[in-house]
Amino acid sequence: MVRKQPWEALRGGVPVIALLILAISVAALVQFFVSYCRSLVSVYAKVEISPEAMETAGLPAGHVDAGEFSRLMGLVRQCRVVADDSTELGAVRLYYAVLTALEKFCLLLPASCSWFDRERSGCAHMVGVALDRRMAFLRQSA
Repeated sequence: MVRKQPWEALRGGVPVIALLILAISVAALVQFFVSYCRSLVSVYAKVEISPEAMETAGLPAGHVDAGEFSRLMGLVRQCRVVADDSTELGAVRLYYAVLTALEKFCLLLPASCSWFDRERSGCAHMVGVALDRRMAFLRQSA
């Protein structure tokens, strides 16, 4: 059996089309994921975090900084409350990680730095709202 080199397989045309379909599918999935996460962040941005939760989490009144994301996520995990927003939090955690990785390139486009910071702050606010909901559930069940 003669083994073909990778570039020889591309000459037939069929693998090239398969790669093109794969690339388009991945691009569509990424676009859907970003749209989904941005819609989650925008919906949660309309919800205020209670003053009790802000005080308990040690957050300044009003604005949740993007740097608080990891700490707030840790507090959410410590609540050990099974909630229906776990999938949403997982998606936003991945979105936050992607934004953090891409933020390193904002030196090339300085105007994008403020957008990255706003999006990351929105992610942190969403985790703060999830923490507030879990704390409210624990207060009610106690």
